[in-house]
Order: sequence, then C-alpha cells, then structure tokens
Amino acid sequence: MKKDATDPGSGPPKPMDPASASKSPRAQCHCRSRAALAAAISAACLFRVSAQDASQATSFLNDDPASALNLQGSGGLPYLPISNSQLRRGPYNVRFGPVSALFSAATSISYTDNALFTEQTLGRADDIVVTPMFNTTLEWPVTDMNSLRIDVGVGYQKHLIQEQLDTLTVSPNSTIDWMVVAGNVRISFYNQTSTPASLTQRPELVTTGSAETAAFRRIQNTIGMSASWILSRDLSLQGGYSYTLERGLTGSKSFDVLDRDSHVASTALYRRLGPVWTVGTSASASTQAFQTDFQNSSTSYSGGLLAAWVPGRYFSVSTHVRYTVTQFDQNGRVADASNFSGITYDLSLSHRFRRYWEYTLTAGRGANTGFGNNFTEQLFANATLSWNATDRTTLQLSAGYVNSTESGSALSLPREAFRIGPESFDPSIPGMVDDGQGELYYFPAGAVDLGNGIVSLPLPGRVSDSYTAGLTLNYRFSNKLSGNLSYTHSLRSSDLQLRNFSQNIVTLGLNYQF
Repeated sequence: MKKDATDPGSGPPKPMDPASASKSPRAQCHCRSRAALAAAISAACLFRVSAQDASQATSFLNDDPASALNLQGSGGLPYLPISNSQLRRGPYNVRFGPVSALFSAATSISYTDNALFTEQTLGRADDIVVTPMFNTTLEWPVTDMNSLRIDVGVGYQKHLIQEQLDTLTVSPNSTIDWMVVAGNVRISFYNQTSTPASLTQRPELVTTGSAETAAFRRIQNTIGMSASWILSRDLSLQGGYSYTLERGLTGSKSFDVLDRDSHVASTALYRRLGPVWTVGTSASASTQAFQTDFQNSSTSYSGGLLAAWVPGRYFSVSTHVRYTVTQFDQNGRVADASNFSGITYDLSLSHRFRRYWEYTLTAGRGANTGFGNNFTEQLFANATLSWNATDRTTLQLSAGYVNSTESGSALSLPREAFRIGPESFDPSIPGMVDDGQGELYYFPAGAVDLGNGIVSLPLPGRVSDSYTAGLTLNYRFSNKLSGNLSYTHSLRSSDLQLRNFSQNIVTLGLNYQF
C-alpha cells in the first residue's frame, strides 16, 4: 500500500469543458448507476476477447456519440457503461497493488426551524441534525477488457431533538459496476443504492405535526445490466434492463403502502451529425407493483427523441422529449381510475463564462407515483450560478420551482397519518379527535373514515407550488480539508389544508480526504 504522491485537490480551479464533463469518471459516477454481483463477475469472463480486439474496441468506445448528451438522469434512457481508459483517470490517495482507492469523510450539523413540515397553525418544531458520512471509491482495471468500480457513501442522520427521525443515509448513486468489453460492445453489470428525497418533494404527503407522519425515509436498490454497442464512429446503440426495490427505512408504518418493485427495459440509438450536434431516439417499457393492496400497480411505455448541441468548450445544451403512456390497474384500494398520457421532457443547459463564472439551467415535465392517488404530474425548473471567487473559495446560488397536479378525486390515507401530539391538540378546533384510548387525531374538513384504518380526504384543488432558494459558500482550507456553509429556504403553497409550510435550514459541513 502506498500513498499517491500527487494530490488531486491541489492547484487552482480550472474551467471545465461541459461536453467532456460527462466523460469524466467522477461525473459518470454521479450521473449513472453501477453495480456488480458475484454471479455477474463470473459471467463476465465469457466476454473476453483478444488484446488486439480490445485495443480496437477501446478506441471506438472512447468516441461514443452518446457522451455528448448529459441526460442519464432522465427517464427512459439506459445506463451508459464507463470505459477502462476513463476508469484509470480517476484520482486516488491510496494504492493496493492494481487497485486505486479514494477515501474521504464528511460531517455536517444543521438547524431547521420546521422539522415536521407543519403549518404555522399547528406549531413549528425545531431540530438539530448531525450527519457523519464515509465515502470510498475503489477502481480496479482487472484487464484491458474488464474493470471493477465501487463508489459508496454511507452515513447516519442523528436528530438531537426529533429523535424519532434518526435514519441511515446513502449518498446519491452509490454504485458498484463490473464492466467488460467484447469487440465493439461495452457491457456493465451494476448495482445502485440510494435514499430518495425527503417529504418536501412529495406534495401528496400530509403531515400533522407528529414525527411519525414526517418520517418519510425510503431506500432504493437497483440491479441491472446495460450494453453499449459502437456500430461506427458516429453511431451507437444502447440498451439495458433494471430491477428496483424500494422499501421504508423507519419503524413507522404510515408509508409502507409505498413499498414497491419495478422492472424497466430501455434502449437508445445515438447519431453524431457533426462536431457540435448529436441526435438520437429512445424507447422504454416498465412495470410497477406494490407490496400491499393499497396503491394501484401500473405499466408504462415511452418513446422519443434526443438532441445535444455543444458549439464550444464552455457551452452545451441537451434535451430529451418523449411521449409517455402509463396505465394503472384497479387492483388497489385507491379509488382513482386516472391514467397518464402526454409529452414529457428534460432540458439542460450549462455555460461557463468569464473564466470563473458558470450557470446551469434545467427544466422538465413528468409524472411520478402518487400516494392515495395514481400519479402526480410535475413541471419543474432549476437554476444554479457558481463563482470561483478565489483559488480556495466558491460561492453558489440556487433556485428551484415545482408545480404539482395530482390525479384522482380523493386522497386515501392511513388513519395514522392524521395522528398528532398532545402539544398540538386543541379540542376547540373542529376536526380534533380524542379516541379515548390515548390517541389524538386531527381530521381536516371533509375527511371520511372508511374503516380498516383508512381515511378518505377530498382534494378540491390538488395543486401545489413549491419554491426553494439557497446560498452555499465552499472554502478549501488545505489540499485535504474543505468546509461549506449553506442556507436553504423552502416554501410550499397548496389549495389543500395542511400542505402549506415553510422551512429554513442552515448547515455547516466539513470534508476530509485521506
């Protein structure tokens, strides 16, 4: 084991080519899922080819026209495998023979003035959260034709006041990837694990001032296989299959009805038209089944077009437009017969200007799984502006907006979702109920108890608007130690009672690279 003599964190920041950013191993690590299972590793041996063929394949694979598009996060596109040459460019601080390792640790402490996402009328609960994280990246180019990459970050959120919210956390797109090359085909067996976004991004969910209804903590694990076939220098075909399992992390049973399994098959064809244009087409099919009989299962199909425009080193635009149809089975207790069909899209723009300034813009439309309804249609837009003020200091401004429209005519929720704490109970307020067995509830106007622990809540508008704004200051104390200070404000406005809330969060973090 030996230390790397070159520290990747040293030196002043350099402008990054937006087109090449998607090719870097770190960018690919955070934009694409990866995994390797023991069985997949064994099967990979079947794809070995001669050293001469591998060399020729690598030259093609490094020129994949799909690399011009920064759309791996959008729906309906297959996972894009990395190449061995990209793998070897990764930074490291420890070597174990042929294995390069990068270890880092981070910790943060944050304060929030509304940890339970409640309306002002129900009282706001403060909280302080401490989150230690450990991250490791292992890169092993086993041969010229196959390689292994492990990139995992795991931590724990400790809530000092709202202790019921303590939970495990996994960094986005923590992945394991086993890649093999067979001629002009690059194949990856991958596994991705993550903890999805919190309740703030689920407008269908209602909190009532209790930690149980605010403890929306989920974990997703995706296993899949993907292949990229370079047909010619300017043409590539990709396809893949994945299986995703989502489960709740906390002891609360309020959201177990969202436990689900999904299967996705997707394909895409990319064509480079010239030095600045790449176009393509995509298609996908998926199924989704829930573990309980509450939500309705669904089948979805989509097909569309892709395009990327990279006119210079510091400017890039990419878009993915598709027509999506989702049909829901009436096999659950949710009384929603709605199906979704229409245009969905993703658009991204990145521009670095005046050397130390960069902004990114993203926008899109899609439909997500609902809660008590079949789906929630969302329109979103996000913007970030970054300024490398000095060699050590970076300042970033961000803003986001989401408009959400739910399907169905009623929201069916577990009775436990309406439970409140003694500090919020006021018998003079209509809808406040004491069941005489030590449980306190608040049922909004129009709520109907359907029995079996289910309450139906009418949705007069079923529309909400969410806004976020943030400011982050990053400072590098040394080549190994950096810190950040951030402030985030969130606001949600809805035409349904209990869904309006505001939240302020201040976070101080430290990161250390071993």
